[in-house]
Amino acid sequence: MTSSSESLRVCVLGAGDMGVRHLRGWQNSGCEVVAVVDGIPERLQEAGEKYGVKGLYSDYENAIRETKPAVVSVCLPTSFHTHAAIFALEHGAHVLCEKPVALTVEEAELMKATAQRKGLVLAIGFMLRYSPAIDRLKHWISEGYIGRPIMVTSENIMEVRPKLVMHAKNINGGPVIDFWCHHFDLWSYLFESEPESLGGYGAIFGADKLAGENLGELAIDTAAVNIKYRSGDIAQFSTSWGLPIVFKTHHLDRDCFIGPKGYIIGDIRGTLTLITEDGKTDTVSNTGLDWWGHEVNVLADILRGSEQPYIGIDEGIAALKVSLAALEAIEKSQTIRL
Repeated sequence: MTSSSESLRVCVLGAGDMGVRHLRGWQNSGCEVVAVVDGIPERLQEAGEKYGVKGLYSDYENAIRETKPAVVSVCLPTSFHTHAAIFALEHGAHVLCEKPVALTVEEAELMKATAQRKGLVLAIGFMLRYSPAIDRLKHWISEGYIGRPIMVTSENIMEVRPKLVMHAKNINGGPVIDFWCHHFDLWSYLFESEPESLGGYGAIFGADKLAGENLGELAIDTAAVNIKYRSGDIAQFSTSWGLPIVFKTHHLDRDCFIGPKGYIIGDIRGTLTLITEDGKTDTVSNTGLDWWGHEVNVLADILRGSEQPYIGIDEGIAALKVSLAALEAIEKSQTIRL
């Protein structure tokens, strides 16, 4: 850790949308971004000019060796997470790695072992967990406002993603790995329980729209999955990244938590409304929250010595296991026990 008055030196891997969010968050937290890395020269140059970063690199190993950052933000396609995170840790840097942590549990365990051996922080980018609105949702559930057990139903429907590699099975893994890991982590946190079993069905709706894109094997992009938790709670999700791109959905998202005494409805990334059997209502909103900036600010405080929890590699591995089990259930048309 560093002293509370010392500026953290940060290297950001990736100058796309996510990398820029991290870059801006670190700067707004009073840190010095000493390097940005990206393989697309125009994007790299634009980020450097806009945010005043002089250290611009196409190779993250060179960037880390030369700038010696205290922290590295890994905002690369998922297939690069393990090597990049381990390289940063081996060179003495704390790591904030975007979700999902990796494509396999074995890769994630290597990351965990390296962080433990080096005595460094390895945080995973589950930014929803840092939201004050999610804290309120947790309070509603823990205090029994809607009773237990709970059934949550969640939807995320979108057109084929503009970043086409998000559809590649061996690069980003598709929505069950890339997107729903947020919910798997969140549901375990809210229910204070781990999944017991799950089953589901899936398909690939975007194949014709991605023909000729040289993505290799495509990930399942459309799925419906049911999860039973050891607590007795139930989660259901339906998802698709396969609509024609002309739809421009900007996310069709919905979350509903139903209990014996009431329900909570809305969107965990937007507004949630509580309605109970005795007429109590309450509303909480995430509207306007800079999720990534808030997450980075919390981590910056921790690295300066603040005593507060962060979402780390264990949570990342737990969510990945659920993603992989869901895909196994779909591929085998079987119920999978965890």
